[in-house]
Amino acid sequence: MAHEYDVVIVGGGPGGYVAAIRASQLGLKTAIVEKEKLGGICLHKGCIPTKALLRSAEVYHQTKNSMDYGIISNEVSINFSKVQERKSEIVQNLYKGVQFLMKKGKIDVYEGIGRILGPSIFSPIPGTISVEMNDGSENEILIPKNVIIATGSRPKTLPGLEIDGKYVLSSDEALTLEKLPKSLLIVGGGVIGVEWASMMSDFGVEVTIV
Repeated sequence: MAHEYDVVIVGGGPGGYVAAIRASQLGLKTAIVEKEKLGGICLHKGCIPTKALLRSAEVYHQTKNSMDYGIISNEVSINFSKVQERKSEIVQNLYKGVQFLMKKGKIDVYEGIGRILGPSIFSPIPGTISVEMNDGSENEILIPKNVIIATGSRPKTLPGLEIDGKYVLSSDEALTLEKLPKSLLIVGGGVIGVEWASMMSDFGVEVTIV
């Protein structure tokens, strides 16, 4: 079945859902296509969970070194499962908030992979979007007057350092660690690399940046 929209946004991260909210406010019939969860990388695998972990690391580091401030605290330790639990609660609460905003703005959300079609017998109009639904149901066909592509980012791999989720991790896997490693080598000294280095160092992990 085909659905017509003033604007369809491919990608439900901060770029996508904010654009959808604004389009809805302007009176446009709007839809979002998102293959995973609304909120995108930033909410689920980037900014938000990382900042939650950073805060826990900061509190641990300050408490452990509280003598510098004239405060005595004995036997400071980390319950890392509780750290992860706090992070997940923060993410889940914000995720519910984004879902509420979509309902409030009457924005249709299609959970699946969206493909922009060129002119063909399968595409009523060039720019039509076919959505391969996550639940396995029949593809949805969206006919937009305008398309916004907001597909976000993904971790980059390096030859010879394929991600195995055990010894070689991307930030995605690092966010779900069940326990802290004794040491960590971070490839890349940009914002994300230094942020992770700071966090892990505060948690007491021996960190090297390349």
